[in-house]
Order: sequence, then structure tokens, then C-alpha cells
Amino acid sequence: MNKLKKINESELLSTFREGRRVILAPLRLVGVEQESVRTAGRRDEQVDAVIEGALPGENDCFRFVVEVKSGYTPLVVRDAMAQVKRYTQNNEYPMILVPFLSEERMEELEAEGVSGIDLCGNGLVTIPGRLLIRRTGAPNRYPDSRPLQNPFQGKSAMVARVFLRELSFSTVGGVREAVQKGGVDISLSQVSKSVQALKEALVVGGKKRSMHLLDPDRLMDQLANAWRPEVKKEIYMRLPGGLEGLTRLNNGKKMDWSLTGTASVARYAALGQSGPMDVAVSDLGRAVTCLEGRVETVPGYADVRLLETEEPGFYFDVSVAEDGIQWASQLQTWIELRNGDARQQTAAREIRGQLVAGGDEWTR
Repeated sequence: MNKLKKINESELLSTFREGRRVILAPLRLVGVEQESVRTAGRRDEQVDAVIEGALPGENDCFRFVVEVKSGYTPLVVRDAMAQVKRYTQNNEYPMILVPFLSEERMEELEAEGVSGIDLCGNGLVTIPGRLLIRRTGAPNRYPDSRPLQNPFQGKSAMVARVFLRELSFSTVGGVREAVQKGGVDISLSQVSKSVQALKEALVVGGKKRSMHLLDPDRLMDQLANAWRPEVKKEIYMRLPGGLEGLTRLNNGKKMDWSLTGTASVARYAALGQSGPMDVAVSDLGRAVTCLEGRVETVPGYADVRLLETEEPGFYFDVSVAEDGIQWASQLQTWIELRNGDARQQTAAREIRGQLVAGGDEWTR
């Protein structure tokens, strides 16, 4: 696939006019009129274009009022839909033109009754009660050269997680403090970029400095879908005194550790477990020294499996028991089980119900 450089709105419309003689078969392009003046409220403004299309053998044309955008994030598409609907007059239909439309964006377009086309071969044309054309699957040929970081992975995901815990913040500095309180160090600039990415993804809203959670369900699903932890090394160990020996890890200075979510499920849901318990550690060598256990080559003889990983999700908001054992948070446990087998996914549904019940403020 040939990837093309980022395109501006003028170039986007010109490329469409020059290269596309078909919007979406069987609809054929009849003409494109640029910069049509429309009245929206008390002001006269210009829409980017009016496109006319017709079906084979029919003389009547469909007129689409078009808003052109060079971006295609959820926020950009939502704003474009709202804008073009304000300009659409009688016997006309709203449409947006962007470099790329994902399947998710087209579902949103269809729900709003707005047509949309891109320069990659994807599109949706909807004439309520008469016509629905949909084409998907073409890859993105116009990736943003400076994309916003993924707000659902790495340290950025910890920024997303604190919104599930505290719902709203008055400053970016307050978000950073909440992340650091959860046990993860992060710079103010990374928090600011992460918050902006969450706004673009329409899970966080707000104006000026204040910000608040918009869609907790979508945020949880995005966190689970993006969960891709990297494990560098792993070993099995038998511990003197069994699992109680894990408290020796608290003697490891500058080392993060916690039982993983799959090993912590018994704290939150009814799911039988067997075999070694998974323990995430940031320094495998130091952990082995602290535990003073015996390395096992046969997993069935081991008490724990140590996983060396820098993934911050394992160590964020850990629950420290009175005996010093560090368990994964309820949210972390849900994320891991949500990506597990059928039995684990059943337990994940139970834990999600607990999380939602404990976060009634989400819907207020």
C-alpha cells in the first residue's frame, strides 16, 4: 500500500474532483460546485462544496452539501457532521469528505443520517427511505505524519484510568498528581498530550483547563482492546513459606511488583485458580535475589511465575493487603480477564458490573 503525505482541505477537494468520477457505485458523479454560500443562523457562510449524483437511468439528481476536513479523528468527524447539517437545506443531503473513514466512523455517520466519502475507496451514501450504499475495508493511505499518541497504551493509559477513578479535573496538573498517586511517574507534557488525545477520541470533554469523563463504557473497552503488555523474561520459582514469601519483594528498592490481574481475580470474582501465580516485576534479577527461592524448570512444582515487564498497568493503583502482598487493581484485573479465555471473560463481566455499580456518578 502506498502511503501519501498529509493532505489539506483544498487539495483534498481538488483530488476528489480530478480523480473520482464515481462516488459509490451505482451512484455516479454529475458535478461539483465549490464554495456555495449558505445561511446558518444569523450569518452567511460558505460550505466547501455541493456534489450532485445520480443513479443510472434516472434524470433526478441528489444534491449533497459537503463539509471537507483534512483530519478524520472522532472529534473532527463529529464536528463536521454537526456543521454540515446546519447548512443543509430542503431537498439536499449532508455529506462529509475526509482523507480516510474507518468502519467506526461510518457507523456514526449512518446513525446521524450523514453521508461520507474518503480518498481511499471507503464511503457511505444515505438517502433516508430510498438509498443506502456502503463500502468499507480500504486501508488508510493518508496517515497523519504527526499522529496523537495512543491514549490507551503505556503511561498514557494511566491518564485514561484516573478519569474512571476521579471523573473530572480542573487542571492538567491535577491529572498528573492523580497518576503519580497511583504509582506511575509521568511528565506534565505527556499528560497534556494524553488528555488531548482522549478528547479527540471523545471519551473526555471539557473547555479551557477543566476536563471530565464523557463515555466510561467506551473508555473501558478501549483500554481492554489496547492491552498489549510486553514481557521481557519469565522464570518459575518455588518460594520458602509459599506465597507469603512474596512480601520479600517489598525489600527490593526501586523495583515495582504486583500480582497480575489474572492472579488477583479471587479478590474480586468467583473463579477457581490452579498452578503458579503470575507476578509482574520490573527487575527480574533483583526479584530473584529478594525472594531467596528456588528456580523451577517444571511449572507444576513452582509457586509463582515471575514476569519481567515495564508495563505500567501492572503496577498502577495496586491494592496492598495487610500482609504486604500487592494485588492488581480491580480495573487491571478486569482488563486482563476481558482478554482471556471464556471462563475469564465470564468473571470479567462480573467485575465490570462491580466497577459500574461503584461508579454510579458516571451516569449522573
